[in-house]
Amino acid sequence: MECQVLSEISWPLVLSTNYDTMFTDTYAENEKLHGNSIKVFGREPKDSHSLLASLNASTQTAYWALQGYFGNNYRNEELGGEIVVGYRQYRNATFNNMTFRSVFGEVFRNNSFLFLGTGFSEDYFRGLFGEVLEKFGSNPHSHCALFREQDFDSGLVDHHFLNTKLNIIAISYKDPNDDYSGLHTAIQQLRDAFRKERNNLWKLSFGSKNISQISDLKDKPSLEIIAGTLPHPKKSECVIISAGYDSEGVRLSHYGKRLILACLKEKYDSKKFISKKGLVSQYGDTVFYAAIARNIAPGKSSKVSRDLRKIAEAVEDVLRETNGKFEVISMMLLVVGSGCNFPPVFSLIQMIRGYKTFKKKTSMKSVLRIYAVPPSVINYIRTRPLEIEELLNCNDTRITIEIQDKDEIERYQLFIDSKKSLEEVSNFYSINSRFWNASIFPAPSMDFEQIQPNDKESLEALGVIPGSTIIYSRKRNRPSAKR
Repeated sequence: MECQVLSEISWPLVLSTNYDTMFTDTYAENEKLHGNSIKVFGREPKDSHSLLASLNASTQTAYWALQGYFGNNYRNEELGGEIVVGYRQYRNATFNNMTFRSVFGEVFRNNSFLFLGTGFSEDYFRGLFGEVLEKFGSNPHSHCALFREQDFDSGLVDHHFLNTKLNIIAISYKDPNDDYSGLHTAIQQLRDAFRKERNNLWKLSFGSKNISQISDLKDKPSLEIIAGTLPHPKKSECVIISAGYDSEGVRLSHYGKRLILACLKEKYDSKKFISKKGLVSQYGDTVFYAAIARNIAPGKSSKVSRDLRKIAEAVEDVLRETNGKFEVISMMLLVVGSGCNFPPVFSLIQMIRGYKTFKKKTSMKSVLRIYAVPPSVINYIRTRPLEIEELLNCNDTRITIEIQDKDEIERYQLFIDSKKSLEEVSNFYSINSRFWNASIFPAPSMDFEQIQPNDKESLEALGVIPGSTIIYSRKRNRPSAKR
């Protein structure tokens, strides 16, 4: 039961000493609740490094199996060989793995942990925590741990030691039946606290401003990113709904149909959509528009035709059609939801890029408001506002290069003109297409064709955007022919 409740919360990182797949399976089942998929990592250096890279990307939930796992990691490699049983075996696996200890220290120091059911009496755990504190001093972030009230009263929990030696704040919960059933209630309260209304950063605003010489506060922002659902339009406002298509034309989700019905008080009729500029259609002569960020082609389903590259183009089309006609342009995230082949935060990135490209060509006379619902996107706008400033101000594209050579993985960060070709990038890293494969994460579409390191297409055409990763993996040696 505790696993079910915990899996209903959006976690950026989960560390587990369990071997089973119960949490990861349940978390995947609840993906619609929190909008996050989950990636499993082991203790080995390549997994530990990949874990840190995943945390920096902030697009999926990372699950770190500290004592092994009855399943596969994110590269589909079995982690059963990492399973350890007993104190001595785990101490050996931990203390002889310098990379794991260093990465654990980085994670421990830069995140706030919530410990559930962890045996702090075990020396190897306390040793890991103590090593970080001894090397780097007091943590900038406090950690918390849940214990029963009885354990405080009996002296099993020394909250003074935990606080002063390990930077862990001990929190008690009531367990009236003395059978740990109170833990379930405590976890439910935690989940409800996440869902409860509280003071949060819920909106970011951006506009042209010299922050070192602020003299006029009357300037209005032209871009706002808001955590929430699309509102009903007010006077001089329009609404842009993400849409697909079918044989009859524009296809809206139930949410889009309900919004139009609630505002117009009339039966929804898809035939009322009139094609406008590019990927935009207008619902009759109303303030409702549909943006179809799809690579529309005969015989292609609306789902398969979802294309990350089309999102920025759709935003530009929307602004060409509505800028200046309305004071506010309210727009939902484009091409997100179940079955999408890229994390929703990349949709936001592309929408920002579409706004930026339009603004370079035409002055903004309206305010573009982007409304975001997925927890991973909301977490992104709360924790990475400077990255959004970078998207708006930097003309180069910041990407990650990942080179997988057998058991070794090397990563590099690169700022590059997106007009450069993949071949130019490959040559810079001495990648020969005879020996290496290439791929892009996230793939821009479900039917994205295999790319080659020597492709002469531009990164932009291939769908490489800020935050993308170009992955090079060495080809397997061909088996020798039998004589």
